[in-house]
Amino acid sequence: MGAGGDTHFDDDEHWTAGGTGFNLFVVAAHEFGHALGLKHSRNPESLMYPTYKTFRSTNLLSREDVANIKALYSPLRGHRSWLLRPLLPRLMQDKCAPDLTFDAVVTLGDATFFFKDRYLWIKYNEQSDIKEGPIVNFMPTIKTSIDAAFWIPRRSTAYLIHESNFWTVKGSVVRGKPRSISFFGFPAWVQDVDATVHIVKTGRTLFFMHDVYWSYNENRKVMDFGYPRSISEDFPGVNTTIDAAFYEGDFIYFFVGPQVYKFDHSHRAVVGVETANSWLGC
Repeated sequence: MGAGGDTHFDDDEHWTAGGTGFNLFVVAAHEFGHALGLKHSRNPESLMYPTYKTFRSTNLLSREDVANIKALYSPLRGHRSWLLRPLLPRLMQDKCAPDLTFDAVVTLGDATFFFKDRYLWIKYNEQSDIKEGPIVNFMPTIKTSIDAAFWIPRRSTAYLIHESNFWTVKGSVVRGKPRSISFFGFPAWVQDVDATVHIVKTGRTLFFMHDVYWSYNENRKVMDFGYPRSISEDFPGVNTTIDAAFYEGDFIYFFVGPQVYKFDHSHRAVVGVETANSWLGC
């Protein structure tokens, strides 16, 4: 459905419209609830309770279900501008907004992930469709925004950073608990980073913070000597805080606000400027 995951029904199950087997309407309503942004509930009376219950002919939605869906879809009080356009859930984001920015951009397998606040777009490299929704819909253990992310192709592993902690993601599965970014050898005063990117050619991961950056040697598992260094000196034409970074084909793409600077890593020069929303097909 494109708003946090598709809805599938297994042919092996015994689907019915009554009280025997699995009632198609109840299961469909539960799954559509997820697609609309609802999470599982601990309330046994809720439609979103994780365990299937016998079909009830009345009161399919509990008071909790009604309150939660209203919280997502009701217009904001006192904002008349909502009356001028179709009512969309507040969780949905306009991917073609001219001022769109990203907090992090990273490869995960055969897809590119775009993080913004607690929201996520997933663009599959071989397909034209884009899946989107709250991050927790795709990675239930991550209940925060993502500040920076990078991908190590030879390990098929991505690292997602929020403030002073990071998660390890292999394939599309979050592995273990978050760890401190001190793992990479930062001095104690570094408690967050703005952007990260792994350069396949050099085996280095670059961490950007304000106007400086660090270089981490992935082979030796240590920070390179002589860092941090100035971003503006080593990346001419990129003279501002970086929101996100992405590496592909010997180019580093620096996301700065709604713009993206295409930086030729070999020749150390900006060779083009794009808009961030163009990466989502706008």
